[in-house]
Amino acid sequence: PPDIGSCAVNASACVGILPGASCELACIWPYHGQGTIATCPNDNVDPLQPVVWPKSWNPSMCRLDCPDPSEPPTLPEGWKWIRPDGYD
Repeated sequence: PPDIGSCAVNASACVGILPGASCELACIWPYHGQGTIATCPNDNVDPLQPVVWPKSWNPSMCRLDCPDPSEPPTLPEGWKWIRPDGYD
């Protein structure tokens, strides 16, 4: 797939697209967010030309939300939550 500088985005649909064609950029699990449609410029003659996505989108919009370690999770009865170091 094209290298778009992010391991969070699946760009496999953009492999070998022709000038004027479009393809989908989607977030890869466990990342989530809104993907987008990228295009190959109409006048492109360079096979290494990266696809172009809308200026309102960037690969960092695929994000990995981790739980806040300072908040204790719901645990089965009898289990104990041990707060990680640094979260007092």
